[in-house]
Amino acid sequence: MPFCLIEYSYSGRHTCDDWELESYFSEVEEYTNLLARFLRDVENYQNEVDSFVSDSVRFAKCEADEVISQHE
Repeated sequence: MPFCLIEYSYSGRHTCDDWELESYFSEVEEYTNLLARFLRDVENYQNEVDSFVSDSVRFAKCEADEVISQHE
């Protein structure tokens, strides 16, 4: 937060120039975009992990079924 906004919380006024506010809002927007991209990356990773777990369970079941059928 720019120094010029510090007194805004208690006075309702600020001493910021337009360029300071625009710069601050731009930084906030950039940060939220980075967070959104990080969230998408995490969701994609979670989907990959879920898929890996499902594949692993299917493989283990298949292997177990094969061992059972060999001993019948």
